[in-house]
Amino acid sequence: NVETVRGSTVSVGSATPAIFMSILLFILPQTYNFWPFASMNQSLQNAPSLITWRLIETKMCWGVIFLLGGGFALAKASQNSGLSTLLVVQLNKMNLESWPLWLTSFVICFVTVTITNVASNTATANVLVPILAKMAVTMCINPIYLTLPAGVVCSYAFALPVATAPNAIVFGHSTMKTTDMMKAGFVMNLICVITLCISINTYAVPLFGLNEFPDWAAAVHPNASLCSA
Repeated sequence: NVETVRGSTVSVGSATPAIFMSILLFILPQTYNFWPFASMNQSLQNAPSLITWRLIETKMCWGVIFLLGGGFALAKASQNSGLSTLLVVQLNKMNLESWPLWLTSFVICFVTVTITNVASNTATANVLVPILAKMAVTMCINPIYLTLPAGVVCSYAFALPVATAPNAIVFGHSTMKTTDMMKAGFVMNLICVITLCISINTYAVPLFGLNEFPDWAAAVHPNASLCSA
């Protein structure tokens, strides 16, 4: 944040320098065959820019950009519209407190890996992780116990091309069929989910202190004393 002479505060986001560098690529020439980089006796020649719009139009993977951008837009819309809060309320009606913790973790991982294989993993993580964090606080569970495996599982998008940008790139430039990716991806998903559930319920408990309700989570809980008890 930068304060101007008029007293107002101006903030520069991460997208600003990225857009600035992209504009420079359209301005900077490929060859510097003009003064003062070359002799003035040489005849003037047109120097094309480093990149052109036709190059971007033909070579850019627009589908990948829309896939990632749509994921961020969907996550932001779910938070601003109150959808995430509604999902927390509906999940609490399932009485998950009566379930064993390992079963809750496995169900969440299974549902998350199913969603992330048919939707963008970015959108899945941005939507589900805040929801699970709120749900864990209401259940007096360490939020890391639910959010960590869910966040990791969102990367287990092995079965379908639409799941993640690398899958879409590989599928678009190869001759494999969707069924081929599904066969290999399903086995990988099953192995990874089982391994993750075993890990989060064994050595991750003392490593991250998952058997304790942290103070930073109690600060946002309306009845933190009940969790401490």
